[in-house]
Amino acid sequence: MLDPIEELHFHDRNARLEKRPVGVCALITPFNFPLNLVAHKVAPALATGCPFILKPAEKTPLTALALCELLEQCEPPLPPDSFAVCVALPKDYGPLSLDSSVRHLSFTGSPTVGWQLKSLAQRAHVTLELGGNAASIVCDDWPLEHALKSCCTAAFAYSGQVCISLQRLFLPSDSFQTGIHQLAQLAQQLKRGPLNEAQTDIGPMIDLAAAKRVEQWVNEALADGATLHCGGSRNGTFFEPTVLSGVSHNTKIWQEEVFGPVVCVEAWSDFSEALAAVNDSRWGLQTSVYTHDRSLMEQAWQELEVGQVIIGDATTFRVDEMPYGGVKDSGVGREGLRWAINAMTEPRLLVLPPSNAAERS
Repeated sequence: MLDPIEELHFHDRNARLEKRPVGVCALITPFNFPLNLVAHKVAPALATGCPFILKPAEKTPLTALALCELLEQCEPPLPPDSFAVCVALPKDYGPLSLDSSVRHLSFTGSPTVGWQLKSLAQRAHVTLELGGNAASIVCDDWPLEHALKSCCTAAFAYSGQVCISLQRLFLPSDSFQTGIHQLAQLAQQLKRGPLNEAQTDIGPMIDLAAAKRVEQWVNEALADGATLHCGGSRNGTFFEPTVLSGVSHNTKIWQEEVFGPVVCVEAWSDFSEALAAVNDSRWGLQTSVYTHDRSLMEQAWQELEVGQVIIGDATTFRVDEMPYGGVKDSGVGREGLRWAINAMTEPRLLVLPPSNAAERS
């Protein structure tokens, strides 16, 4: 629920500040977490009392529809016309930005669509989460085997179809060869299968077009001199977990968000240069650093151009309470319950007269 009224004081005047619902919210979600990412937007809207229009991904709409069926059964019931679900193709997003009655737009998805919607939504608060090409830096004071297991999960879980999936991995130069060999072994041991089976480690991608795109990007990197340590092949919608090194920084697989089961590995010997290499990207969502050194933690936090720096864990670490979002092309604003609620409210201030106002007149 909204925070209570805040009592303020300005010079000789008392005031009260209240957060009020901003109004109609347009909530647009992607395919990869069709319940969790919907809940990230719907729950704050319910908490603030904002009516909302939910537009789930056209590839995975059923979970959102089922959730809203449950909302229709709430006791006591929600107010009439408090929410609606719109299943539509991306080309039909326009009214959610252009309609002046929409006061807040929250979008998670591709940067091309996200920035276009923001340019159209000139009268609305806007929160964009547009992905990235997440990086991890492993320092030589952290156990290599532990870091590699964590990084393997971060790179290949959900076939890499996570906006904070590990895409660029920086290993210490002294342990680079050992590390990349062990990572490739771990990747090859992942069990392939349907995702509704508990023993499955990696499953298919969302559709054939996505798998073919990843295949094309990997082939482009190999043609440009990259070394393939494992994977690299596609079978229908399944793309093998792939480990590359020597990847040109001019290739799509390095520069863009691959959104597939591919990790590019590079050696580092100077920590400041490793941080600069991470920052050499138009993305800035989340980075992890494996170190016990407090000074390196602080340096990473101060210098990395990302929304979140995770220490000693995977780039994919996220809990619902944390302020989550990116900088640069990764988006604007923050999600997480408290921050999303703030984005869906507007402050209204009441300034009271001085206690001796009547005497002054």
